Amino acid sequence: MKTLFLVPVNSLQQNVVRDVLYGGWCSGKLIGGGTVPPLSLLSVATVARAAGLDIVFVDALGEGISLEQTCERADGCDVVVVLTSFMTFAEDMKVLEALKQRRRDLRVVLFGALPTFLPEVCLAKDAVSVLVQREPEYAVRDLLLAWEKGSPWQEIPGLAFRENGNSRINPPYPFIKSLDEIPWPDRTLLPPGVDYYNPLVKQYPYTTMLTSRGCPSKCTYCTAPFFMGGRLRVCSAEPVIEDMTLAYRQGYKTIYFRDETFCAFKKRNIQICETLLSKGIRVRWIANAIAGELDHDYLALMKRAGLYCIKFGVETGNEEILKLVNKRTSLEKMREDFALCRKLRISTHAHCMLGMPGETRETIEQTFRFIREIRPTTVTYSVCSPYPGTPLFDQVHERFPDVVDTTVDDLALQNLHISSRYNELFTSLSNEEIEAAVQEGYRRFYTRPGYILRSFLGIRSLREFLSLCRAGLQVLSYSVGGEK
Repeated sequence: MKTLFLVPVNSLQQNVVRDVLYGGWCSGKLIGGGTVPPLSLLSVATVARAAGLDIVFVDALGEGISLEQTCERADGCDVVVVLTSFMTFAEDMKVLEALKQRRRDLRVVLFGALPTFLPEVCLAKDAVSVLVQREPEYAVRDLLLAWEKGSPWQEIPGLAFRENGNSRINPPYPFIKSLDEIPWPDRTLLPPGVDYYNPLVKQYPYTTMLTSRGCPSKCTYCTAPFFMGGRLRVCSAEPVIEDMTLAYRQGYKTIYFRDETFCAFKKRNIQICETLLSKGIRVRWIANAIAGELDHDYLALMKRAGLYCIKFGVETGNEEILKLVNKRTSLEKMREDFALCRKLRISTHAHCMLGMPGETRETIEQTFRFIREIRPTTVTYSVCSPYPGTPLFDQVHERFPDVVDTTVDDLALQNLHISSRYNELFTSLSNEEIEAAVQEGYRRFYTRPGYILRSFLGIRSLREFLSLCRAGLQVLSYSVGGEK
């Protein structure tokens, strides 16, 4: 039995960031045309291969191959495994249905946020065979092993499927107790020659790592902590050092840590940084942080060990909105951390969302002013969307039970981050006003002459110049024309 682990092509966008388990994927010009290796699917494929299964890995999106070429690459495969979510489900189904037409007995396995939180939506599709809910590595492995041996598989935890015309949802698969036991995703499975691009990356090639699952915060708009059962698990220092060393020896120049908040694990990270410095591992890296996790000595150590950019979830410039959405930080902590990063000459990126609960025109202005005050190196704005699996979605669903019927369309890539669908329900603004404010935020930040001049003065290589032009043209195109 041969299993295809597939990142499907997408007719709407070529640069779809779809590497994390729970979704929330980005695409288009709002992120400067960035692309990211498919980390989560790679992890599941690596575990399957370690169990002795015959696998094929195809990143059709990254390679830019056509639907017909994708179908040809699937020839000879008995099973296809796909990570899907609200954002890509409709496009993913086009590919999977084409594969099923080519081979009627092909088994289709889906995992991700949509199969986890809205399994009935997936099981309504004839092309879908089985869903794997929540953490996928071991459940997918056990399912594939059972199919290969011809053993009973219906009792495997974490599965959902149709049985006698009805949906059957098994009890959850136990969460992996120690992330150290999972093999690191095997980057040699990635397509050779594919140049994954990120506007924040200065030195290529770059790769990604995930050293924790879950988040210490429980923000009401975020799927991540609820997808992981409200638990936070962290890899110890030794395996992280081993994988960073391996990536360095494989020729990677930059590592982008995809943890929800990498910087929270101070004691572990100090050990990682000191070891990297002692071993002479000169790899640069990007990490996420929640404001309030940093201090001067800690940040200075991370910089010496290769950190050059930190991404913060700023979200809003209004303190009351931060409290409403249960954000575990404050505006003052953000001011302090952004100032500390400037002092140490570490680049910063600010994620912001407009149309959050309690939003008004004045709070949007406060956000714009706050961004000017803290002076991030780069910023992204998006529309706050109620994802299934979050308290925010539950609030909307309670008032409008039929919202589930439109979720897949409303959160699809063509609408994601730029289209307001439900925000009128928890703000004092119209959907049109919120959508216009997102574009306005980009325009007010990126079209300032002083910002453009500083960006070009900071260039240190031809590659950086070309990257800045590539990302800048994408963002400016959206800022001025509104085209995603």
